Amino acid sequence: MNIFIPALVACINLTSLPYGMVDQIEDQHAVVELINSAGTVEYRTVSIESFPCKIQEGDEFHFACVGDFIELRCGPRGGTS
Repeated sequence: MNIFIPALVACINLTSLPYGMVDQIEDQHAVVELINSAGTVEYRTVSIESFPCKIQEGDEFHFACVGDFIELRCGPRGGTS
């Protein structure tokens, strides 16, 4: 998935990791709203296969640092995944 997050910088400063919500699902892709640390919303198209759970419109997701990798997780930030 190409979300353009500088991994090392994002993992050092966890507040810079975006979070988001599924806006629309079209075939095998989801149009998502990504909210960055400045509160700016960006729309991206992501394969539904990139999500580790079944998604539907309105679902929240976030990113987490796991070792040297950034992982896409289902649910709101600070929630249980």
